Amino acid sequence: MNSFFSPGSERIKSKKELDLIFKNGNTLLSFDKKIKAHYLVLNNSENPNAKFAVAISKKSGTAVWRNRVKRLLRQVYRENKFLLKNSIEEKKISLMLVLAPNFVNQGVFKKVSLNEIKYSVLELMLKIRDNIN
Repeated sequence: MNSFFSPGSERIKSKKELDLIFKNGNTLLSFDKKIKAHYLVLNNSENPNAKFAVAISKKSGTAVWRNRVKRLLRQVYRENKFLLKNSIEEKKISLMLVLAPNFVNQGVFKKVSLNEIKYSVLELMLKIRDNIN
């Protein structure tokens, strides 16, 4: 299967899981404070995996703008999820990750490009990998 594909088993779908992450998880900000990552590590997992979601407030901008940001965040995660997968499989843990724009909104960034958020997301993924180890 293509490594850039995200099957349904890698998505956070339920409100219970999201509430669990926001209540019990850790939070990291990127160096430029554009992106925020909420994550929760579950130890002693039978099947180590990573689940991912994007959360964005309606106050950030119009639906078209929010959907574009979500697509871009998902794309960066899909292209670089191998950074987390190897550590997760070695440690036999499960990771639930939610990415959210922090200071990225339509008022500040009329047009968001992949390059503007790529390095922020990569930095957060590397920080999470280091915190897991």
